[in-house]
Amino acid sequence: MPAANNAGVLQNAAWEKLTDEFGVDHLNKLADLQMFFMPQGEHGSAYAIMPSGISVYGDYWDGTGVLMHEVGHNLGMSHSSENGEEYGDESCLMGDGHAETGGPFTCYNGAKSWQMGWYNSRSYDYTIENGIWKGRLIGQVDYSNPNDVTSKVVLKLNSPGSIDYFVMFNRIKAGTTESQNLVMVVRSDIEADPWAGSDLVAKLGAGQSTSLNYFHLWDSLEVTVNEINLNANPAYADVTVQLKCVVNCGTNPAMIGATLDTWTGIGGTSIADLMSGTNNLANTPNKSVHLMDLLEGPTNTGDNYGSLMKGWLRPPVSGDYKFWIASDDNGELWLSSDDNP
Repeated sequence: MPAANNAGVLQNAAWEKLTDEFGVDHLNKLADLQMFFMPQGEHGSAYAIMPSGISVYGDYWDGTGVLMHEVGHNLGMSHSSENGEEYGDESCLMGDGHAETGGPFTCYNGAKSWQMGWYNSRSYDYTIENGIWKGRLIGQVDYSNPNDVTSKVVLKLNSPGSIDYFVMFNRIKAGTTESQNLVMVVRSDIEADPWAGSDLVAKLGAGQSTSLNYFHLWDSLEVTVNEINLNANPAYADVTVQLKCVVNCGTNPAMIGATLDTWTGIGGTSIADLMSGTNNLANTPNKSVHLMDLLEGPTNTGDNYGSLMKGWLRPPVSGDYKFWIASDDNGELWLSSDDNP
């Protein structure tokens, strides 16, 4: 190998040697990833070529975070920023890479995880038509935990524009350098631009919330962490997402009507059976529709299911009102001055 203080020269020489040795015209015919490790002092850090399987490592070749950062580029992931710093999101491997051998333990953030499709079976796509979404998020580390098969790992908030938001519970049991056991909110236009980066916009603990301003026209989307339970198995974060009206609240289609959530596989006939079968409504519904013209659910559609119809009530004038409901089997009407009846 020629002596030269140039990682590219060394890489090309190694490439030619390998293709000659194995009799191929391209290393992709031998392996999906080609990782080149430079002698000490030849290259300070590391880089990857996108899109390709090539990554080159210098003095920090034994850092787990550095290796997975560059492999992330090979897989098509761009950097994860925070507050304008390109590598600022240290909760994600595509942020500030770490050179320590064997750690710290860090994963990819919500935007990257959604991009890779690794947790598709445990992801949920929210749109404004869903109205209010309430559910539990578990960490990537508990993706295969048999004690919970309904909670989500990635929550994608689909905005009408190109930039969407991704919510994850940063459940890392030890070693992470940023926001351990908090709910992370990042934004990215990865769906429109496959090479787009992501930006960390919120880190939320129990009882905290963030407003995503102008999510739909003038209206904001509020993400609230109701509870974080680290003693449960698996640990979880209970989260509520809802659109907050700012202007034209009486005519905004997204704020009119109600949401009808339905859970299937619920036995019994009482409200207690519904609450027990849905983990007090924390489980994600099997179906969720937005009702506009008539606050009425379908009839004669099946057995062993339960439903919840929810929405905001805006009385036109102050006064006394009478409410009535009809249900089969049992039903209840809950009212409150806030979003927790």
